[in-house]
Amino acid sequence: MTDRNRSGAVLPSGIPVDATGGPTVDPTRNVLDLVFASNARQDDLRELTNSLYEEKISRLEVVSTLRAEHAREIREIETKRLDSIRQVDVLQAGTTAQQLLTAVQTLATQTAVRDEGTNKRIAALEQSLAKGEGKAALADPALDKLLLRVEDLIKADNRTTGKDAGISWVGALVVGGFTVVSTLLAVWAVMK
Repeated sequence: MTDRNRSGAVLPSGIPVDATGGPTVDPTRNVLDLVFASNARQDDLRELTNSLYEEKISRLEVVSTLRAEHAREIREIETKRLDSIRQVDVLQAGTTAQQLLTAVQTLATQTAVRDEGTNKRIAALEQSLAKGEGKAALADPALDKLLLRVEDLIKADNRTTGKDAGISWVGALVVGGFTVVSTLLAVWAVMK
């Protein structure tokens, strides 16, 4: 195989010679020094790249550790916050239970007092009936009010008929309902 230049001319082959006609040394010392310097530079660049990667990994490990510590601290803070909220809820439940107990005791006391008065009145009425005493000897105030109310209704019924009677009856029901509602509200206010 013959070597040719760009123009296609055949290049001479054989041992290369320098300008003086002596044999040439290939590669020369300066070429070898440049190759060794280039290799040393490549090695230095590889070492620097490795140290850069190691530093980046080290920094990532530090950042990862900091993030983990921060997440742990945030979890601890959140746990403490939730614990304090739960403690407030428990205290509030205790307070509510105490208020409920107080209301129940108050209602029980009021009911006992009312029942005692009612029982006394019933006992007195039973005694009077057992003795055969009439209304003149012993009268129940609630019964008296009821009888007066019934008499008023009878009189009102006798005086008016039709529409007027219906309207007055509705009025009586409204007044009675209002009385019941106001009594319930008063009991509720006392319990509160």
